[in-house]
Amino acid sequence: IQDCHKPFMHIMHQWHEVKRHKRAKRGHFANGVRGTKQGELVLACRACPQVGWNLPEGWEKAPHAFKFIYFLFLAQDANFRLNNRCVLSEAVDLILGDSWGYFV
Repeated sequence: IQDCHKPFMHIMHQWHEVKRHKRAKRGHFANGVRGTKQGELVLACRACPQVGWNLPEGWEKAPHAFKFIYFLFLAQDANFRLNNRCVLSEAVDLILGDSWGYFV
């Protein structure tokens, strides 16, 4: 029986990349996917406080005891699964969208 895991994972990688471009509406641009620049597929964090989007009017005048609600907390996850993203070479693991997007 032939092992189909590796080809299947390549197909899944391509499928996820196509979905990223679809969500970013890249198919509606004249230059399409090839015109994608670094960071254009970034997903904004809906929970992070952003002026004009999810902060109430007068948030900067909140009492000192409640100012922590409107702070932006940045932390690094200690999951250490980023090592799974290491690539030996592009010939072994084709990079489809280098630095086009990430999740914040």
